[in-house]
Amino acid sequence: MHNSTVKPPTVTSGGRHLSCPRSPPSPSPTEVAPALSILSAQPTTENQARGLWDLSLLRTPAQGLLKHYGGIPAGAMPKEGRRTWGAAPLTESTLELTRNILIAGRPGAPNMMSTYRAYLKWREAKLPQPTSPGEALAIFGGYLQEAGLKSSTCSTYLYSALFFEKRLGTWGNAQWFLAEDMIRALNRKACSEMREHAPDTNEERVQEILDTLRNEEVAFTIWAMCVCGGRAADLIRLGETGGSFRIHGDLVTVHFTLTKNRTEQCEQYSVTLPLWIPFRSKWQALAERVSPFTVTAQKICDTLHAAGYPETSYSFRRLFINHVIEQLTDKGLTNWLAVIELTGHQQVKMVKGLYKAH
Repeated sequence: MHNSTVKPPTVTSGGRHLSCPRSPPSPSPTEVAPALSILSAQPTTENQARGLWDLSLLRTPAQGLLKHYGGIPAGAMPKEGRRTWGAAPLTESTLELTRNILIAGRPGAPNMMSTYRAYLKWREAKLPQPTSPGEALAIFGGYLQEAGLKSSTCSTYLYSALFFEKRLGTWGNAQWFLAEDMIRALNRKACSEMREHAPDTNEERVQEILDTLRNEEVAFTIWAMCVCGGRAADLIRLGETGGSFRIHGDLVTVHFTLTKNRTEQCEQYSVTLPLWIPFRSKWQALAERVSPFTVTAQKICDTLHAAGYPETSYSFRRLFINHVIEQLTDKGLTNWLAVIELTGHQQVKMVKGLYKAH
């Protein structure tokens, strides 16, 4: 038996025999595709003067025989040009702006964080033994239900805790399905429970409230909610986001750029509606401001309760929606598509199931 040297296999290409090494060699400089842009921690002095950032941190060749970046052939990469941004240093103001934008992107985050903090305290006190996070959350849902909370509230609390558990933890066998099934079960159970909503009101009651309140900012906002249906926060945003509120004759035209449920640029909408509750001349100066509305929902509630009225801010949006439903119902049939167009909802089931049926 003689010794033999195992040669690497060869393949033929264009009549030539090419040796295939055991591992692919590092690409030559000519094989490295143009690098993707990346922001380095500090720009070089030369690039800083030119308004460019150091791109030397990323020199990754495109993948595969097709030389592609995520499926896009490297040949599509354009030549790098000068950008109008990138020279300024990263500052604390940048971080603060980033934090504020993130908070604005999820307005309900403070309530969710508060619920999650309470859940962690509960878990530490009630579940000392090891268990999967999904199982712990499911037990939390059952505990809340036994404590007498409404099923819809239990579901909301459980969702908040699940949201943070998934984002903050690195879990193995998490058994999230237990928590998700509990949320689904609680939502089904909530269908048989009486839904709580803001106290309903009527036109005569609103006129009485407007006559009683001394704070004209609050009174003007309540009136606007009744005639156009905007939430207090939606009305405040009108001046901040380029929306508009205009009274012309017996009509009001409102352009909503950002509302609770319409958060994308393509979801802006306008409504023109008759003033079914009369406008009062003393509000003229308020209506002509760049930002006509400044009163929060909490301020409205506090003012109403101090005056002895049980209504809340949302009572007046409910009045508007119920009024629209009534106007768009003929012989028991409601034009639900027109209802959601005027009320700013996106789904018929919301107004059909949660408001008055005429």
